[in-house]
Amino acid sequence: MHEPPPADFDDHARPNRFEIDLGAIAQFTREIRTLVGDGVTVFAALKCNAYGFGLVPVARTILAAGGDALSLVDRANAIALRRAGITAPILVYPGSVATPEAVSAVETFDLIPTFIDLPSAALYSRLATKALRSRMRIWIRRLDRVWKACRAVSQGTSPAARNGPKNI
Repeated sequence: MHEPPPADFDDHARPNRFEIDLGAIAQFTREIRTLVGDGVTVFAALKCNAYGFGLVPVARTILAAGGDALSLVDRANAIALRRAGITAPILVYPGSVATPEAVSAVETFDLIPTFIDLPSAALYSRLATKALRSRMRIWIRRLDRVWKACRAVSQGTSPAARNGPKNI
């Protein structure tokens, strides 16, 4: 069989363009911080490479704009953030199997594990060589502010939605 000559990828790729406005992300983060106040810890969920927006740039933007901590599904992404110099608290959602390697990574990279069953918590307890941050407070009394903020953004009545994105 005769192999065709290599083609230039750009000649065959769809003509889609995806621009990320980090200024808009920063503005929404600042607005959320304003709505919930300084006494509330704001965790930003950055699943799947920050939903395709770029894990490290989005994490840095959110933290600079008033976010306190990050939460991720994939422990590998959490480790990538640590290696990029991110020092904010990082919560790792449950989903990966609790293993000795997982416990070691949580300790090495100062991650906050999430437990969904007692055997996982017991494994961490047995293998951890130091105290781990593994609990989280949720203040329900402030939840109404978050719902109002989400409703304002979805209805276009928040300052960020009315004025459009601003660059930082």
